[in-house]
Amino acid sequence: MQARDGPATVTLPAKSGTPRGTSTTRTRIQTEEDLPRIALLTTTETDLLSARASEADYVYGNPAKLSVEAVRALIDGADLIVFRFLGGKEQLPETFTTCVGSGLPLVVLGGQHTPMPP
Repeated sequence: MQARDGPATVTLPAKSGTPRGTSTTRTRIQTEEDLPRIALLTTTETDLLSARASEADYVYGNPAKLSVEAVRALIDGADLIVFRFLGGKEQLPETFTTCVGSGLPLVVLGGQHTPMPP
């Protein structure tokens, strides 16, 4: 999907059994109302800067610098949470528990310089 100001065009695969000589894709126009709202919570400043520069309908913040109440307000109205945290699981902020308990779909991306022991 290509992001731009206004509706986005999404090309979806056609159903199997398409007659020979016909298009194998169909196109549907999505409006902003159709697109999911993503809450991006990340401790990486470049992620936050990229989200802001994209001008997409993200809500975003640093979960290590926000209170639990601020995170609740941030994810209110979101359809999906992406939580990126650089560090070990023992360093996860309390705001992570808030995201887990929200009931929203949650994508968790971690990272640290050394692998965690099993």
